[in-house]
Amino acid sequence: MTHLALRGVTKTFADVTAVDDLDLTIEDGETVVLLGPSGCGKTTCLRMIAGFERPDAGEIVFAGETLASPKAFVPPEKRHMAVVFQSYALWPHMSVYDNVAFGPTTAKNDRAEVRRRVLEVLELVQLTGYEDRYPHQLSGGQQQRVALARALVTRPRLLLLDEPLSNLDTRLREEMRGEVKRIRQLLDVTMVYVTHDQAEALSLADRLVVMNAGRIEQMGTPTAVYRRPRNGYVARALGATNIVPVDVLACHGASAHVRLFGGLDLEVDTSRLNGSFGDRAQALVSIRPAGISIGLPEAGRPRATVTEAMFFGDVVQYAVDLPTCPVPLKITGSGAHPYRPGDTLSLDVAPDAVAVLDDHLPQPSTEGIA
Repeated sequence: MTHLALRGVTKTFADVTAVDDLDLTIEDGETVVLLGPSGCGKTTCLRMIAGFERPDAGEIVFAGETLASPKAFVPPEKRHMAVVFQSYALWPHMSVYDNVAFGPTTAKNDRAEVRRRVLEVLELVQLTGYEDRYPHQLSGGQQQRVALARALVTRPRLLLLDEPLSNLDTRLREEMRGEVKRIRQLLDVTMVYVTHDQAEALSLADRLVVMNAGRIEQMGTPTAVYRRPRNGYVARALGATNIVPVDVLACHGASAHVRLFGGLDLEVDTSRLNGSFGDRAQALVSIRPAGISIGLPEAGRPRATVTEAMFFGDVVQYAVDLPTCPVPLKITGSGAHPYRPGDTLSLDVAPDAVAVLDDHLPQPSTEGIA
């Protein structure tokens, strides 16, 4: 059942359109992650859902109630939502207990009921025993748990999170990702999560929405968007990739026969393009670093020279040069038997590791040609 719907929503600041005619529906119990760089419109979108910004056009409907439209606007405090901010926004003069209890106390709940709910949610975020501490006595991860508890104690119908882990170090961020996922599964709450971090997006989302210049560039399950990005923008938004040209030898149905690196023939899936692949002589594809296999030189396989090797324990990240490829390739290999700069390797690519993109090849410049 549709829980939240944004229809034709637009928001402009001065001469900048932050969100441009955006349509998005979110189902009951779903976690939707809005992913993109700063300025793509994801936070403005979340702020309009929360009621902190009013759309210039379009409407927002939540659980059958119109929250924002040209004729209606429901203020934030009446939307039955909770927001977890990037900055935690804890009151420094209040204890952990008082920070978490603020919402239900302000709503004039019975004192015993407030205490029961506060202790329950502190147990949920694993902060039992921290009730009398103050924010400055907590680590960054503990402060974020308090912010999450303060949002959950109000029993929101929708939980909104705006870059909640970006102020944490790498280890704490990984730990809190797991905590957010665990708590969301226990409570079965509908969640909209804003981030620029692809690891957060891929690990937390039921549905991933990649945004660009105020519009939705692509959305779908994390697996589908990661493996079959629509274009180079989406591919790069989800981590390291190789955007390289291929020669199109033949098209038939939902697949195409292509030649990669000047000598590797593959049958690749073009079904996502809905028959619009056409009669291109060349195309651009995305291949993740882990999608390229490397080994000792082998007859009939393209050969490349290692120019850089960065050891990370279980894996090694390589940069290699290939005479038939216009850009250096990024490759992830096993750390068990690392290669060194200067080594010559053969390459292989599995067909399902190749994602054909909508992008067209850049045209040669005619500047300076009479």
